[in-house]
Amino acid sequence: MHYSRLNFKIALTGMLLGAAMLFQYLSQFMPLVPGLMDINLSFIFIVPIFFLADYKFGMIALLIRMVLGPAIQKGYSSPEMIGHFVLFVTSLIFIHLLLLAKKLKVIKNKYAMYISIGSIVILTSLIMTILNGVLFVPLYMWSFGYGFSYQISSWGGVQNYWAVVFAVFTTGNLINLSISSFVLMGILRVKNTHLAK
Repeated sequence: MHYSRLNFKIALTGMLLGAAMLFQYLSQFMPLVPGLMDINLSFIFIVPIFFLADYKFGMIALLIRMVLGPAIQKGYSSPEMIGHFVLFVTSLIFIHLLLLAKKLKVIKNKYAMYISIGSIVILTSLIMTILNGVLFVPLYMWSFGYGFSYQISSWGGVQNYWAVVFAVFTTGNLINLSISSFVLMGILRVKNTHLAK
């Protein structure tokens, strides 16, 4: 019985990871902010692994997506690898906030699920906006040879670095995570969702 359950986890993880990698590849054709952010639906298939298989399999899937993602997109350039690391961090924050909500048993019905996931989307977006502004955007600019800089002077004439960061990344993350979460809520509601158990 133990091996049967393990085989189920491996098969489920492989199937969902395969779908995630397909949508990871397709994301390059769905730019949200050209050159900086794509609409990436691979997240939809990674999150259920944490709840339908277990945490270990979910983490393995996240790491595989981060390591192999550049290979199926634009290759292992510095900007591409930074982008996939940012995607990994975003997923990690969202998933751990979701796991915390499950542990605290705040998701007791579908309305609580909507409120909780909506709050997690907003909180993850704000955390990632700050991380992007403080670390990832300067690192990204450094990878293109501009130096580790907090200057953005060519985006629509806007000179304020943080105004650009918040406008682009908060909006981008909210859109990206909201699209994924909308589909994700439908998946996780199956059998009253694994979140509420």
